[in-house]
Amino acid sequence: MLSRIVPSMEKRYCGRELMDDPSSDEQALRATLRQFDTINRFLTRTRYLARTFFGPYVAAKRGETVSLLDVGAGGGDFARWFSAYCRARSVSAQITCIDTDPRVIAYARETCADYDTIQVVNCPAQRIDTLERRFDFVYAGHLLHHLPDEVIPGVLRNMYEVARKALVVSDVGRKRWVYVAYTLLAGVFLRHSMAFADGRLSIRRGFNTDELHHALCLAGLEGRLRVRALFPGRVYLAGSRTTPR
Repeated sequence: MLSRIVPSMEKRYCGRELMDDPSSDEQALRATLRQFDTINRFLTRTRYLARTFFGPYVAAKRGETVSLLDVGAGGGDFARWFSAYCRARSVSAQITCIDTDPRVIAYARETCADYDTIQVVNCPAQRIDTLERRFDFVYAGHLLHHLPDEVIPGVLRNMYEVARKALVVSDVGRKRWVYVAYTLLAGVFLRHSMAFADGRLSIRRGFNTDELHHALCLAGLEGRLRVRALFPGRVYLAGSRTTPR
């Protein structure tokens, strides 16, 4: 009976999400981007990961400036939060957000318009090298599940190469209980957007720790980044390249 209600999570689903369709409804897309702020605040643990892996470096830079690359920036909510997090610690954060959907870029620029330290540019994750610079921190939240398996190792390698101090890559854990829990929560709280349908597809397109570790090995980064699961229903790769000082 369960298999009829909850799809198999044995392998990654390869179907496209609504928000990845350039012809999808723009108002529904914008509503989804607005809801990302709530989703990321309460469900994804992105702030916890940033405090854990970036926080010690920020604390050591009082009165100075740090830089962050946000890969797949979506609505810009993480960039805005990180800017405020640094400012509260007397640190200036110069943040570059990249995405490829013109509609998403336009929305992120609108929401970040009051932050002169945040810029949003059109750049695919596969071409980070074209930015021709490195950043203290590199962050990617819910990016990898939008990508086909064959390009993920290269993207991981690119992000690692441009990170001077620390890298965090967080995504969805592909588990049936996560699918059921999200279905119940999103059905009540995330209406009038793509978040219900796409969130469930995201879980089916997500990863387990073995798959992320395999991608890490293919990228030539085994031993340089850790792969962990994180409640509720998250998996991540993260690591530091230098000691905070």
